[in-house]
Amino acid sequence: MSRAVSVDEFDAVTSFVSSGAWRAPLTNDEKLVLYGLFKQATEGDCQRGGPVSFLDPVGAAKHEAWMQLRGMTRANARAAYVVEFFQLRETYAAYN
Repeated sequence: MSRAVSVDEFDAVTSFVSSGAWRAPLTNDEKLVLYGLFKQATEGDCQRGGPVSFLDPVGAAKHEAWMQLRGMTRANARAAYVVEFFQLRETYAAYN
């Protein structure tokens, strides 16, 4: 990770994203990256099995996005989330 991110900075970014103030038209893949990083940052490694994909394809995709980050520290996931957010914010600057 290129820089340390405080819990306060992570919380500020996640609050902004979840507030609905950011209207960027993210792709499903971009949403899954943010979701996986958020879960890893807030809960650490996933300890449970995922949903059956054909019954809950969205839940299965979210679970897989989180599982792919297994082993990443919470601090690194916080930093990666913030970096990813600012990269996406730049990509979708017209929606800021």
